[in-house]
Amino acid sequence: MNPSPLTFDHVLKSFDDTIALNEITFSMPERGIVGLVGRNGAGKTTLLNVAAGLLIPDSGEAYTFGEPASKLSSRALSRLGVVPHKPQFMETLSAGEYLRIIANFYPTWDWERVATLYNALEIEPGKRISTLSEGQRQKLSIIAAVGHHPGLLLMDEPMSNLDPIARSETIRMLWQVIEEDEALVVFSSHILTDVEKVADWVTCLDFGQLLANQSLDDLREAYLQWTVRDPDASLDEVRIRENKAVISHKREAGVVRITLHTDGEGDASALRQSIQTPIEERCLTLDEIFPILCPPQASKRTLPTPIVW
Repeated sequence: MNPSPLTFDHVLKSFDDTIALNEITFSMPERGIVGLVGRNGAGKTTLLNVAAGLLIPDSGEAYTFGEPASKLSSRALSRLGVVPHKPQFMETLSAGEYLRIIANFYPTWDWERVATLYNALEIEPGKRISTLSEGQRQKLSIIAAVGHHPGLLLMDEPMSNLDPIARSETIRMLWQVIEEDEALVVFSSHILTDVEKVADWVTCLDFGQLLANQSLDDLREAYLQWTVRDPDASLDEVRIRENKAVISHKREAGVVRITLHTDGEGDASALRQSIQTPIEERCLTLDEIFPILCPPQASKRTLPTPIVW
């Protein structure tokens, strides 16, 4: 098995008295699509910038294609694609002129792929960049990042300025990149439904600490909701409440809904055996899991010890 193209080893990065990344240590999968999630200020942009070599950690190191991200070789840089949250361009150029300049840096540049993306993302190569909308500028940045068949694609909120049709095209394009280039794509997003549609791996940060780094399927299977019909109130709700696997439970109209974390402390199996009536079980969605991982009342002082994945 090849090593991960992106690994973090005790990376610490702060800005004045704010810790953006708090000695995080983990690796991402060899290939696939990683959804990087977290509330505003969680450290997502900092993590992507450290991985791209645009920020130097205060201590620790990120490794991109096995090289220190702070000192990437030209070979590693030629395999890297980056889509910033707010791309900057030479405004007087046309979209096509801009990409012709970018193409000079990449021996693997593929104009056939670019032509396909022009059409799919509705970008006119002759149009001056200064006249492009925010969404069109975002699309142009995406084309510039994938035109050379990168092995690692880092994208910071790439779909935030896109309309629903363009978002769908971008999602389709990400899967195409994976299939053709066998790449690792890491994209941050606040739109958790998009993450759930496209990602097969989820990395969650909060206040610079790593809270989750696992496949989306494993994450969803770890958070369940049980629906138990209990019209005569015979369930032992004290036992339910005291089981450490239970996150919450609620009774309404003769039905008890129990939310559980099956990978943590507690014994979900024992609880299941104690319930004598049929249980309807479903995995929580990412939208439902996120506030459990990052509760609104959480603060820097209440976060758990950093996790090593």
